[in-house]
Amino acid sequence: MMFAAQATLLTMASESLLRPLGKRPAHKPQRQDRSSLGLDDPSARLLAALAEMLPSTLDEIADAAEVERTTAEAYLARMSARCEVMFNPLTKRYSLPRTAAGSTFAA
Repeated sequence: MMFAAQATLLTMASESLLRPLGKRPAHKPQRQDRSSLGLDDPSARLLAALAEMLPSTLDEIADAAEVERTTAEAYLARMSARCEVMFNPLTKRYSLPRTAAGSTFAA
């Protein structure tokens, strides 16, 4: 005959209190990685790279953001269409739009 075992929070808490202090598992600090910073999203990585750069070419931005060129091209085209990123067709360079202090409109 078999019985299903179910552990409840109360059971687990009481067991941990009964263990001697030396045998409790050590608490490991959480390490922040790119996903917790929101940098797994290619558009966030591209924007972060552009924020630290002068107007730059597609290849320069892709290298700085550590994103493949084709991925960067697709995301930058979408962000450019939404006016999140400025593209100068004469110089073939992307940049972030300048905004007035406290405003969402580009200067």
